[in-house]
Amino acid sequence: MNVGPASGPHVGASGTLGALALARPPRERLADPAFRALLVALAAGVLVLLAWFLARLASESQPALSHEGVLGYAFGADWDPAHSRFGAWPLLLGTLASSAVALAIGVP
Repeated sequence: MNVGPASGPHVGASGTLGALALARPPRERLADPAFRALLVALAAGVLVLLAWFLARLASESQPALSHEGVLGYAFGADWDPAHSRFGAWPLLLGTLASSAVALAIGVP
């Protein structure tokens, strides 16, 4: 007699689960379309939220980017909002340096 976790009426001759073991009665599948619709709605909500964040970031950064320009903002060294000077090079360089150190520690 075949006794163990893979024994039962739906086990094939090779001991693997057959298609009948994976099939569920229609009553047990009633929630599947609702769950799928919920997941699709949540995924769409995440995409809408991401688009909103990007739009808000673009609108809020417009004064600094219009005054300095993209290259002036990225490679400028002064950050003085009181005098409308925005340069993110020290911030970018610090981010790149700390990422390089983290990679050097974590990769080997």
